[in-house]
Amino acid sequence: MSAPAHAATVVLARESARGPEIFMVQRHGKSAFMASAYVYPGGKLDDADCADEAAAACIGLDREAAAASLSSPPPRLEDDAALPAGGALGLYVAALREVFEESGVLLARRADGAPLDLTSPAARARFSAHREAVHSGALSMAALAAAEGLVWDVAALTPFAQWITPVVEPRRFNARFFIARAPADQAPVHDAQETVDSCWVTPQEALARYAAGSIQLAPPTLRTLEDMAPHASVEALIQGLAAAPQTPIMPRFEEVEGKLTLLLPGDPLYPSPHPVQGPTRVQLEGGRWWSRPPPGAETVGVWGTRTPPAPPPTRGDPRLGGVGVWGGGGGGGGGR
Repeated sequence: MSAPAHAATVVLARESARGPEIFMVQRHGKSAFMASAYVYPGGKLDDADCADEAAAACIGLDREAAAASLSSPPPRLEDDAALPAGGALGLYVAALREVFEESGVLLARRADGAPLDLTSPAARARFSAHREAVHSGALSMAALAAAEGLVWDVAALTPFAQWITPVVEPRRFNARFFIARAPADQAPVHDAQETVDSCWVTPQEALARYAAGSIQLAPPTLRTLEDMAPHASVEALIQGLAAAPQTPIMPRFEEVEGKLTLLLPGDPLYPSPHPVQGPTRVQLEGGRWWSRPPPGAETVGVWGTRTPPAPPPTRGDPRLGGVGVWGGGGGGGGGR
């Protein structure tokens, strides 16, 4: 089995009268993974993201600092494969590229330090064409930086989570999550290709819509929204996420008390030196995933012995009701 593909996903955040809002996009209903789900912009690491030319256009972090910011504590998970040469800084570039492709927002500055101004119609039209070219692969981020005299503000990105798709999925990703303030003078909009809708919502509102059944969320999105919900400002949100332990989360799939369950590190059934904060289970109930603590979580060691687990489901298991193991519409798992 090949290692999960490295990927990056980005939460764009802005202030509002209701508290911090985040930008979400809806995947196309025919997407190969996470079909119809609401996610954060993101995608796979490309070779060009790791190139020397891309690294030369970055400010705020060099390759060594980027690698330190994304390092995993020992012991390293077998599925948390080492990044390719230059891959840590490449993930920052991939994050910027995917945000640009899927939202049109560019986290960049002019090479002389001046802010990037996209307020004029001519600038918006030019960068819209650049967005299409980057999306199609006709233009690399390094070439875009050279053509427009830009540098990539990778320091604007704060890493805060890492999710690895469970082994039961045929499409697997090792996804790093970043958060960044949305530039005040840029208005994100979905690309109308891979994504068909977009919105600004508070984390609480997104969770309420999910609870009401009006949107679909994959487990990593559900859990990160829950982590974001308590914060009252963008600054508090970024600081709070950055302060949390950043260790790889690779769920294990079991049937627990008759329910299909994603166990997270630190659950009584999934011991780990690096436990997650908060609920350690995501259970499938009524065709949707819900965060749940284990029974008796307030008491240490209450589980003791247990009934041996049922065999984990495989893709297409009728008990999944068409939602797939990792998200909506039977999609695979990019972890967004």
